Amino acid sequence: NTLARYYVSACGLAVSTLRIHDTYGPYDPRGKIVSLLVETARNGNTLQMSPGGQYLDLVHIEDVCEAFVSAAEELVDPRFAGEVEYSVTSGTPRTLRDVVTVFQAVLGRPINVEFGALPYRGRDPLTPPIPGAATVPGWRPVHGLEAGLREVLKAEGLA
Repeated sequence: NTLARYYVSACGLAVSTLRIHDTYGPYDPRGKIVSLLVETARNGNTLQMSPGGQYLDLVHIEDVCEAFVSAAEELVDPRFAGEVEYSVTSGTPRTLRDVVTVFQAVLGRPINVEFGALPYRGRDPLTPPIPGAATVPGWRPVHGLEAGLREVLKAEGLA
């Protein structure tokens, strides 16, 4: 951010910072929650988790890409100058337990999840996030969690 502020000040550069929350989508190999749930559904193993009260703000990767496009369109507008920060959020944070429940409902069957097998990590948010930065003007997510998970399961051959 310091470097960006320098160029905003010295050169009149327009800068947008996008704060990305939890992303998901088909074919995600990163070992994040949705890909872990997909793998558990596929192999039948037990997924050990925390008690599940932490909040996640899952945003489909296609929505994240559209947020970048909208932010870029704003940057090329000659009326835009300076630096701004936006939040790329689903607008509906859910607990980990809720995400697992939705996943199982979309999958149409339960999977083996052992809540409480692991402790919370120190950085797990146990209260809903307080709205921070505004969202990108003209952008809003179009993939609800249920529809996004349905797409992931179809792409992974589980639907």
